[in-house]
Amino acid sequence: MVWLTAVLAVVGGSTGQSPATRRSERLALADVTVIDGTGAPPRPHRTVLVSDSRIVAIHDARTWRPPEQTRVIHSRGRYLIPGLWDMHVHLSMGEASLLPVFLAQGVTAVRDLGGDFSAVRAWQQEIAAGTRIGPRIYTAGRILESPRFLEILARLASALEPPFRDQLHAIRAERIPVGDADQAEQAVRELALQGVACIKFRSNTTAEIFSAIVAAANRVRLPVAGHSPQGISLSEAATAGQKSFEHVFMSPEEATLPLAEVDRFADALKRAQGFLVPTLVTFHATRLMAAELMDQRLKALSQTNEACGRAVPARLADAWRLHRLLDQFEQPQDWVAVYQGAVERLRRLHRAGVQFLAGTDFGARFVCPGSGLHEELERLVAEIGLTPGEALQAATRNAAQFFGEEQRSGTIEVGKLADMVLLETNPLDDIRNTRRIAAVIAAGVYYDRSALQRLLTRSHP
Repeated sequence: MVWLTAVLAVVGGSTGQSPATRRSERLALADVTVIDGTGAPPRPHRTVLVSDSRIVAIHDARTWRPPEQTRVIHSRGRYLIPGLWDMHVHLSMGEASLLPVFLAQGVTAVRDLGGDFSAVRAWQQEIAAGTRIGPRIYTAGRILESPRFLEILARLASALEPPFRDQLHAIRAERIPVGDADQAEQAVRELALQGVACIKFRSNTTAEIFSAIVAAANRVRLPVAGHSPQGISLSEAATAGQKSFEHVFMSPEEATLPLAEVDRFADALKRAQGFLVPTLVTFHATRLMAAELMDQRLKALSQTNEACGRAVPARLADAWRLHRLLDQFEQPQDWVAVYQGAVERLRRLHRAGVQFLAGTDFGARFVCPGSGLHEELERLVAEIGLTPGEALQAATRNAAQFFGEEQRSGTIEVGKLADMVLLETNPLDDIRNTRRIAAVIAAGVYYDRSALQRLLTRSHP
């Protein structure tokens, strides 16, 4: 989570099937324009055939007809893109009832970067088994954290009254203290045995500990995601093997990083084929929103939230209230200036050819499931200068590449997982068109607009 960064810089479908019985069917999306996520131009008049949760054929709709016993979705005038990934979420900050909301917004996969691992793993297994509706979950498990930061959290907890004290203690329990190289090796090994998809560190205290984390992750072939490490430059961290950099330049110190060092970071990150995850939407929601507006929104959380379009579950509302309470422990900053510095450096990295991932930091204050990703895509285009096509790749192809799954998912190609979003209008003309969803296909299961609306409004797991 981004909060406390400044002061703590030490550190059922349309078929009527229930979730338990839903199954992929043989499905043809007929006469659709395919935007496959590879960077190729849009291909009009395609028919995409889906069977057993996979894309099995892509044909010219003008000369090919689907076989019998195929459900045909006539899609002329619509656009098909790969399913979207939110590459920075904290699912357990919310509740299971929010999982279908991601899917209803076209988010078919998420990268969970820390929280209650037992809850997230259960949801992950249920979604994979088809007994729960939600996005595919790739999780980092428990976050690696410096003992010094955990001590600070303990001191903060002692200064707070329940339930905020209990919330901070729960956050501490969800993290693994790593104070030396041996602890780093042990923590990574344990996480690997638990079946995580990547390693996430939030803070470290020395270059030696950072190197130990990366080396241990390399031995078990897991990519490393993390905040900017301590005791080592960004370019050195990229060269050492940190695969994705979260919230980079969003602190007062990094927002003034000399441009020569930014350029060295760009070169190193490109050579290492690493990624940036700016989480612009979170900075806007937590740093740039007026305090009065924050407090007004917090008071109205039990009602329909104007940003999320539904009432915010109690667990997530409590987390947001805690984050607002912790603002009092931070030093005043000119966050507008910080953001301007961050944007300048991110634009420079984009012009240099660095690759981005789209992530929201869901769980952070006022960041809503699903819709937050669409806002992030819009900000990547409007503020950082990505083209709509590049922004789409940040939420599709690049995400699969982070996990080394580009042969399995992330683009619309024969043999790949049938995770796709059917849009009413062309997102390459205007990235805001990703919000105009006609249907979502998740692992071959088709959800039309009415089914998606039910997923948005359901209040039970």
